[in-house]
Amino acid sequence: MNSTNRITPLPAFRLYALITMSAMLGLSLITSDLYTTDFIPLQVIFLVLCFFSLYLALYAFERGGYHGIIHGLDRCFTPIISKIILAVILLYFIVQASLCIYTQAEMIKLNILAQTPDDIIIITLALTSAFLFYTGLRQLAGTAQLLLFIIAPFIILLLIFGLVRCDFDEIRVVFDITQPKSIFGSLEASCALWGIEAILFFLGTKRYIGKTRTAVLTGFFTVFAVFILSFLITVGTFTLEGASGLMFPLSEMSRVINIGSMAMTERFDILFIFIQIIGTVIKTAIAMYCAAVGLGGMSGMKSHRCFSMLLLPAVVLGAAACSVFDLSELFTDICAIGFCAILFVITPIFAVITFITSKRSGHPNA
Repeated sequence: MNSTNRITPLPAFRLYALITMSAMLGLSLITSDLYTTDFIPLQVIFLVLCFFSLYLALYAFERGGYHGIIHGLDRCFTPIISKIILAVILLYFIVQASLCIYTQAEMIKLNILAQTPDDIIIITLALTSAFLFYTGLRQLAGTAQLLLFIIAPFIILLLIFGLVRCDFDEIRVVFDITQPKSIFGSLEASCALWGIEAILFFLGTKRYIGKTRTAVLTGFFTVFAVFILSFLITVGTFTLEGASGLMFPLSEMSRVINIGSMAMTERFDILFIFIQIIGTVIKTAIAMYCAAVGLGGMSGMKSHRCFSMLLLPAVVLGAAACSVFDLSELFTDICAIGFCAILFVITPIFAVITFITSKRSGHPNA
């Protein structure tokens, strides 16, 4: 990370904006695999595990006094192990950015640019994201905060109109809990939570741990609450079985919203697409930033800007590979495994080693 990012504290609300926008506020695109009766118990389990993992991360940064994820890994692991972890994280975030752009490009083609070649949409989204990524974390946080203010009213309108439109009797079906069929399959589809792991790359920019803790945990619960609410509204609109057969359930839900004679609700899907495009760009920029931090830690270079010409082609090629060779399922598997590895393996080990080393040294905030 830049030295500026290490020295200057990041305001708590901007940290909150980064967290919520890194997961597109919980408004997922492809989630049709989640529309089963085993959704609720699995997601509650994931909620508890993610909350516990984030709390451990907060604890580790507070107790270790780390200035960033690179500083923390260097203190907790040997150089070789640290570089291996960073290499895995680098691959994960590149794949995540590629999958995010590919998925958004598919939705754009389906709804507004059916005749536009895939590569044009992919390159446009990637270039826009790369520009935001190049500006640095503080500028990226400022952009996330501005976009959060812009799209929040639209999201509120979407959810309110969706509540008016949906059938609450259909929602009750979701709570007929059945035994989970595939935990890994459900995790793959939980793309609304992807991005939460990026919090680890923001924590070192904020020294006031009290406000940081509030921003991180509030951001996480905001994402999860919007995700759950949008899921239930979509079920109430299409039924559980109907939603499971749609490629972009929430997008289709926004398309059918029409409240009485209110003309503004006849094509609410345009507003939803606008929200999704903004969310995709900022989410991809954040993923590219996290990948650059990992690459910087491996190479010893402090500035993330020097990696722009490397990460942009990698993300574009990854998204194009999903389109041409149909690698989206493979990329989804990589994202699911990477998500679990970062939050449920690396973070707990990181916190335990921090506790042990700080206790031995006798300086909790060394």
